[in-house]
Amino acid sequence: MSKRDFTIISGAPNLNSNSLAIAKYINSTMIEFGNDSVLYDLKKEKYEICSGCGSCFKSGKCYIDANDSFSELRNDLIDSKCVIFVTPVFSDNVTVFIKNVIDRIICGSHYMLFAKKYCVILSISDRGSISVTNYLRTIATCLGMRVLICRSLITNDKDNIAKINKVLESLSKIIVDESISYSSIELENQFQIIKKSMLNQNDESYFETYVWKNYLHKFNTFNEMVNSKEYENIRECIKNGL
Repeated sequence: MSKRDFTIISGAPNLNSNSLAIAKYINSTMIEFGNDSVLYDLKKEKYEICSGCGSCFKSGKCYIDANDSFSELRNDLIDSKCVIFVTPVFSDNVTVFIKNVIDRIICGSHYMLFAKKYCVILSISDRGSISVTNYLRTIATCLGMRVLICRSLITNDKDNIAKINKVLESLSKIIVDESISYSSIELENQFQIIKKSMLNQNDESYFETYVWKNYLHKFNTFNEMVNSKEYENIRECIKNGL
């Protein structure tokens, strides 16, 4: 069961960033609406960079978690009803801070660890960048999130706050009522791709293969999987360090 309403992730590289100001505005507005909301300013968090050691794929554990507080962010992502990514656009891509978060949770895409939650994606740039929002949409879907909103905002657009307010009002109601399914055609398709791939793997020394062979193989759909006790148990085990 979700314990937090919103987890907001800001990939801004400096304190005067327009995207950080928007992320702070969203967080404070959601709190005013009576929601349980937290903002992670990644520039301040100083998470270690993913080393690419492959431990998360093999054991389900990230060994550099012991060196920083990243597990707190991961657990908030697992526990939240909605995740909001807010990033400026650098070289037509997300910032290094957002990319590092993706790298440190991407192993969860193999069993859609962050399912049963909504996702909102906002990019901010001088000219807008659909490629960045599309990239984050793909990542969020692979992780199991139901993407509700993707917006590419223009820096200093006088209508930005009005656009954001419209999004937040409807989003807050959706969170309370859970009026939109956590499943979608995109997620069902992704589930079938992952299931086929994982069940064709033979090496159960890899954590993701073990999970599928022993727990998730019996589920025929994404919706069936994420509403199962087995799925919730796996998430709790990962949160608690297996």
